Amino acid sequence: MSEKRTRLRPEQQAVLVVCLLFVSLTLTIIGVVYWAISDDDSESAATVRQLIGIQEKMPVEPPKPPVEVVEVIPEVEPMVEEPAEPPPPPKVTFSELASKSRYWPKELILETENHIEIIFNGQSFGHIDLVRGSTIRVESLSNPELISGVIADINVTIPASHTNLEAWFQDYYQGKLELIPLSRNRSEVLQEDAESSFSESEFLSDFKKWCYLYYESVDFELAEDTLIFRWSMKDSGLVNYRDEARRFARNYLNQQRSFGGLDNWAACEIRHPETDLVLGRASVFMPSL
Repeated sequence: MSEKRTRLRPEQQAVLVVCLLFVSLTLTIIGVVYWAISDDDSESAATVRQLIGIQEKMPVEPPKPPVEVVEVIPEVEPMVEEPAEPPPPPKVTFSELASKSRYWPKELILETENHIEIIFNGQSFGHIDLVRGSTIRVESLSNPELISGVIADINVTIPASHTNLEAWFQDYYQGKLELIPLSRNRSEVLQEDAESSFSESEFLSDFKKWCYLYYESVDFELAEDTLIFRWSMKDSGLVNYRDEARRFARNYLNQQRSFGGLDNWAACEIRHPETDLVLGRASVFMPSL
């Protein structure tokens, strides 16, 4: 049995052709759009995307590396230690200074102006001027706060407070040692001594004891203007009789003042006890400044 073919009318054929064209065009457009979307490297695809209004893909940036957070540790300022205060310098009393001759000054300056009456054995022997600014060649320091030395060829023993001893000490030792301030003006001590009544007999008795203890001799006399002491050593080469005469006169004045005496000058002659020959002579002036 043969199958009967159906023939399409011209109108139907036209419709079919149109449908096929429409489908073909649609597929073509879809293909073009897909191509334009998927092809990122072609300039033509880019032009098509621009014509049909498709936005360009934003370039994908590579992921940023993680930001390493560095913890900033504030710099610690170094501790500045305040320098420790230096220890106070060792303090030295006048007595300690007097006992160590290596600490003595060689020269000092007199800081007072003085017009002084010279007195020996209660009698006046004129006056002497000690000028402010005079140089004292220091021979010794002794208690209580006395300086013995020479001013213009005159042997004197004066209060340390009337010299520049404290200023000299500070300048010389530059803070390495500190001299304790002088306790009081020596003149106050002398004034107190002078206010007590002088007992010559008690003084001479005490002075003879000192002579015996130091020299094993009490053979001395008070002449009009000098002390005469008869004494000698067996080996005279070991003795400076001039120094011994000065020591004798100085101790005479010191001990007399402790008993209320007012003498401030004394000369001494040391004579040989057998020949009466003068072995040494010296004088000491101890003014009450």
